[in-house]
Amino acid sequence: MPEDRYLLILSNKGYTPGDRFRVIDVFRNSLPVSERLNVRIGYNHIELDIYAEDIEIVKKKLVKMGYKIIDYIKLDEEEKYSINDLCRLLRDERYWESHEILEEIWRENRSESIRWIIRVLVALIKIQMNQPDIAENIRSEILGKDIPKNNPISDIIDVECIYKKIKYEWIPISIADCCKEESMEEGTT
Repeated sequence: MPEDRYLLILSNKGYTPGDRFRVIDVFRNSLPVSERLNVRIGYNHIELDIYAEDIEIVKKKLVKMGYKIIDYIKLDEEEKYSINDLCRLLRDERYWESHEILEEIWRENRSESIRWIIRVLVALIKIQMNQPDIAENIRSEILGKDIPKNNPISDIIDVECIYKKIKYEWIPISIADCCKEESMEEGTT
């Protein structure tokens, strides 16, 4: 049976990004998954990026291990996310998924503004992966440039708000309130 790629969003039982390698070892030794496994640790969740033959067996084992499965996505499917999901994902600190949404938009229009937001998200992902030096290098690169103009998603994301957050509130940081209120409430653009 071929392996499919999944992203599981799990409850966080008090782990920090500093626990990442220990968490990877626990999952690798406890779950029927391939060696291709990645973990990102947010404040309220753990993102488990795996390849598995039978996701139902993996989910049952995770529940037995005391994890609540908040969400899971089969990553091999074409339509995983839409722009309407962006603010919800940012609010939940699901930066990798937010990055995926914005990469699709960037591929269509090559906007510097979108690329800039993607770089911010990559820095936040690096924090969740316990790679603070890489995150800080990306942050320095971002702060060394002008804030991009002509944001094609300005009705959803306030780039100046993100800039202020990464400049003045680095770690811990949440950029959820840089989403425009009407986008968060309606879930539409």
